[in-house]
Amino acid sequence: MIYNLANKFKDLKNELDNNELFDVYARYDDNEDLMQGQLNNQLLNLNGDDEDEDESYVPEYTFGLDDSFKELIEATWKNMMQYKCSFENETFYGSYSFNHPYVFIDEKPWLTDLVEEDNKDYEIIKNLRIFDNTNVKYQFGCIHYQKGASKEIFEKEIYLFHDEHLIHLNLTFEEYLNSCVALMACENWQMLFADPNEVSRYSKQLNQLKTAYNLLSKIFPEKDFELFKNKLSEHKLL
Repeated sequence: MIYNLANKFKDLKNELDNNELFDVYARYDDNEDLMQGQLNNQLLNLNGDDEDEDESYVPEYTFGLDDSFKELIEATWKNMMQYKCSFENETFYGSYSFNHPYVFIDEKPWLTDLVEEDNKDYEIIKNLRIFDNTNVKYQFGCIHYQKGASKEIFEKEIYLFHDEHLIHLNLTFEEYLNSCVALMACENWQMLFADPNEVSRYSKQLNQLKTAYNLLSKIFPEKDFELFKNKLSEHKLL
């Protein structure tokens, strides 16, 4: 691997895979074989520099991304994990399954198939592109992208689609990836980065996150779970 973020995901998967309390029952590590030239080509495509592209091709990439974005491409390249943890008569799950940017921006939005047209967020949902296929039913990490959008979508337009409901996340795309590692990809971790009032209806999921935090703190007493703790406190769960 070339960049630090992809190595963080690799280390997380190996750490859980080597712990008898965790059952990592699915994982992809195809990003380990990426070369710098492949990342350069992906960035070139994202920046829309292919002058031979057919004029009818959509979307037309109108934003420019610098070389630092290659780290995010590598981290999301065919990178997936699903796990189960059982400890002290408690069980929790974790998962992520990323699409890399050239795939999810080019994908035709389809989440409107899961909602009615009178959904209050329909206009946003119809332009959502999925970058994280979590293992929670009808839950996806998404970015709001429209033709002609600027690169700020990676900073301001990150959402969690959860069972017909749309939750805006106070995360950039890069922060989403780093936070996924920091919270060990526990199911529904994204809800901790939303406005507490917006996710108050999900008391079951939030309390499961509290359980996961308590267990992880015991299993890995040497690890820093300060971010996890602080986000739980913001939601008055600690």
